[in-house]
Amino acid sequence: MAEQRVLVVANETLGGRELLLMIEHLNMPRGLSSFHLVVPATHSDNFSARPLVDEKGRVVMDQAGVDEAAQRLEAGIKLIEGLGAEVTGEIGPPDPLVAVKNVIALERKRREHEMTASERAGTVAFPFAEILVSTMPHRASRWLRMDLPHRLSRAVDIPVRHVECTLNEDLVTAVDMARERRDAVSPLPQPVDDPDMGQPVFIPDEPVKVFLVEDSTTDIELASLALERGRIPTVIETALNGIEALKALEEQESLPDLVLLDLKMPKMNGHEFLESINSVPELASLPVVIVTTSDLDSDRQRAHELGAHAYITKDSNFVLFQEMLEGVMAEFVRDGFRD
Repeated sequence: MAEQRVLVVANETLGGRELLLMIEHLNMPRGLSSFHLVVPATHSDNFSARPLVDEKGRVVMDQAGVDEAAQRLEAGIKLIEGLGAEVTGEIGPPDPLVAVKNVIALERKRREHEMTASERAGTVAFPFAEILVSTMPHRASRWLRMDLPHRLSRAVDIPVRHVECTLNEDLVTAVDMARERRDAVSPLPQPVDDPDMGQPVFIPDEPVKVFLVEDSTTDIELASLALERGRIPTVIETALNGIEALKALEEQESLPDLVLLDLKMPKMNGHEFLESINSVPELASLPVVIVTTSDLDSDRQRAHELGAHAYITKDSNFVLFQEMLEGVMAEFVRDGFRD
């Protein structure tokens, strides 16, 4: 029996050379590790179901995304078994953060159920030794634009390892061919039929007070629209730069629940704003999420060092941008942001 279990979260890069090499490395000597794959059924690029949730508050799943996730999961399991590793797998909801948290919670409950009372006393069940996050290269990855590796590191008590992968061309070709056959029959994206695949979201009793710090009026309108269309009720206040934002925070009787912060602003940029609030005890604990066009590693790393809870790269596709903001909001109201 393997000594440790590793949770692998991947979709398009499942079967990529770099991922398979890492899995082979973690399984040395052979049989050291077993692996569990979770493949989030991410929405296809042309999926635009409205609303994004059903009448019960569950995410509307994309049947095409589920089908492609199932195909990648089946192929990925075969490839990893070919390396001589023990592997299981499942399809998860579209948000990879939610998919991973669900797997961990269910596995932890299962392990705790199997423990005796004496074993459970004072023991925390860690179902996985580490989490392996596989993404496409930096500027092509939707998951990196939503800051998945960093957010996972903050959210769970399990080490997170990130692997950037090139695509497995054979698997890409197979999925593309299946997509063409499916689209020939049903060219329009369809919601998934299985209601259990949708994930409900906790809705707070009071609207979340969001402070949006952004110098572009167009981006303010887009972010506001994305939040207004989301499942979580919000009250939005705005400031056009860091100096204006600091002044507003100092004058407010009650602080916002969450700050959405642009980086590239006149007078005081996002990094300088973070430095400023860190020096004020009353503001230092404010949850801040960076929402920016910058995908520079240096900007991301500096924001993380200054305490930003997440770093979201703006997407020109409004539906994807809305999904990223919705994911951050859902994480915040469900669990809060952990330090």
